[in-house]
This record gives sequence, structure tokens and C-alpha cells, in this order.
Amino acid sequence: MAVMSSKDFEQDGSAAMKAAASGPVFIVDGGVNSYVLLTVEEYVRLGGKGPKIADLFYTPGAADIEFDPPKIEDLPKPVDFS
Repeated sequence: MAVMSSKDFEQDGSAAMKAAASGPVFIVDGGVNSYVLLTVEEYVRLGGKGPKIADLFYTPGAADIEFDPPKIEDLPKPVDFS
């Protein structure tokens, strides 16, 4: 993991690209990690695989499941602040 100031990045972007070949390069702006430079291969590896959240929650046949929850009769009474 390499760290580079935004000023150094602006002055020598090719050094940042060479460093990114070995791993992520964090670019610091105003003392705060603001950007990360990755190779395309690393970007695809990190974000291109794995199930989508919608697929994780999908249940085949869920529409056919009967669901009739009981009616709640004993709800708490509202508080009167007057």
C-alpha cells in the first residue's frame, strides 16, 4: 500500500501508476485519504464478482407462501403531554 500527497500525484502521476501496479495508492489531500488509485484488474476483482444484494434476498416461490399475521389488539395508548 502506497500513500502519496495530492501535490505529488499532480507532479508525478506516472510514479503513482507504477506504484498502483503493486497495490492500491492512497492519495492524501489536506491530511485526509481522499482517493485510491487501482489498476483496472484490481478494480474488477474487487467489484465485479459476488451476488447482488437483491439476489441474496430473493426467495423463489415467496409469492405463493400464505402469510396472514394476527391483528394486534393491545397497542400501547398514546401519551398525553398536555
